Amino acid sequence: MESTREEWRKSCVPTISLQTQDVVIVEGEKMHLKVPYRAIPKPSMIWKKDETELKTGDRLTLTCELNNVHLELLKCKHEDAGVYTVTLENSLGSATGTVNVKVIGIEFDISVKNGVLIKAGETLRIPAYVVGRPIPEVKWTKDDAEPDKERVVIETVGKCSTLSIKNALRTDHGKYEITGTNPSGTKSAFIKVDVMGM
Repeated sequence: MESTREEWRKSCVPTISLQTQDVVIVEGEKMHLKVPYRAIPKPSMIWKKDETELKTGDRLTLTCELNNVHLELLKCKHEDAGVYTVTLENSLGSATGTVNVKVIGIEFDISVKNGVLIKAGETLRIPAYVVGRPIPEVKWTKDDAEPDKERVVIETVGKCSTLSIKNALRTDHGKYEITGTNPSGTKSAFIKVDVMGM
């Protein structure tokens, strides 16, 4: 009989199950922390960020459902990063879960090779990697002007943008620059191309 009572007590004490304890949010996006729990009777809920209790506000909503508690924060800022804890408590006990939140900027990065040396008549290929959120718009230039559209092929797939020229000529040597633009700004990277031969 005592054993049965103990099992009943354990099933009613709040228990928290976190799918992940580390969350990465992009600045400007909504953060939604969903924490599954089990407790009978329904527990009280306290959310804290870096030991400071949180209250529902303009950007922040805290809700407690039958089997889940939620924290929703609109338009995340860099200062919203930190350690979030939720404590659930009822008449039989309490449980605490912790979520580490990192907020990253929407800046992006561009990388290309240091330089390219090819022979005239060969195919020139310049792969560049563009990473960012939102995905940046990409533009190539040669010596600060638009490349020859009749001879230059630019292909952008995912994070890779490649500039290609078949049967390269001596006149194809120069400074090639790739520029990416998204709401966070503009970044560029350049590569020097040397064409040897005829």
